[in-house]
Amino acid sequence: MAYKYAFKDYNAETMARCVVLAASVSTKHCIEICNHIKGRDLTRAKEILNDAIELKTAIPFKRFNHGIGHKKGIGPARFAVKACTEMINGLKSCEANASNKGLNTSELIINHINAQMAARPWHYGRARRRKTKRTHIEIVLAEKDTGKKRIKPSEEKTIKKTTEKTTEKDTKEKAIKTEVKTTKKTDEKLVKTEALKDKKQTVVAKKDDVTKNEKTEETVTKKDIQKDLKKDTQKEQKQPKIEQPTKKQEEIKKQDKQKTENKEEQQEPDKKSTENSSFKDLKKNENIKDKPIKNNEEVKQDEPKNTVTKD
Repeated sequence: MAYKYAFKDYNAETMARCVVLAASVSTKHCIEICNHIKGRDLTRAKEILNDAIELKTAIPFKRFNHGIGHKKGIGPARFAVKACTEMINGLKSCEANASNKGLNTSELIINHINAQMAARPWHYGRARRRKTKRTHIEIVLAEKDTGKKRIKPSEEKTIKKTTEKTTEKDTKEKAIKTEVKTTKKTDEKLVKTEALKDKKQTVVAKKDDVTKNEKTEETVTKKDIQKDLKKDTQKEQKQPKIEQPTKKQEEIKKQDKQKTENKEEQQEPDKKSTENSSFKDLKKNENIKDKPIKNNEEVKQDEPKNTVTKD
């Protein structure tokens, strides 16, 4: 038999729900927890319940608080560990239903939560005349009103189909582009390899030409050198060899120089005497010039008469 929810304004597109049936938990505790959690964020509700289980912060009791002890800063409150664990399990199952529907789990709110009394059978065994505690817990989660339009599941299917088609087209186009790129790259590589081969061939040819030219230049230079050497040898053969003088020859040269120097010293006084005699003759000639010249008659008179005898 299907469970009849107390919440009537349920929207299957924007909400998710679940129910915990016949949980062995006190209904009064569950009612107080539901009143404390209702309308909160899902994450914040989980934090509150975990703090209560860890005995950090108690849950305030506002309705069923007769004879309940007070907690500091809260008032009448209890931790209600067992009821909090059942609540957390229910919230987790409802969150899973919401994620299956495609709702955003980070923006969920507890729209409705309710605790109702379930069937209460008798205790078994020696606990006679005492009924058990059983409760039903209803939970409804909904997304926050963020102003965004909610997409229906039928529309989602069409969107998925269109996206799949577009993705297929994109994949095909990408594959074609990649093939074109690969072919271009291969062609470029072939062109580059051919160009490199041509360059290598040209370089090798140039090197060969250079080596040939160098060899020819070397042969020419060798021939020139040989010719120059031959010319030099011929010149050396024609020219007499200059022998370096020995020590004895040098001594002999020195002695000859001394002799010549001595001779020159001896000849110097003779030269002086000759110079003096020449100087005297010059004076005589000057004296003769100074004397007056006689008349022609006197000269004739003075001249001796030549006597000629005829045979």
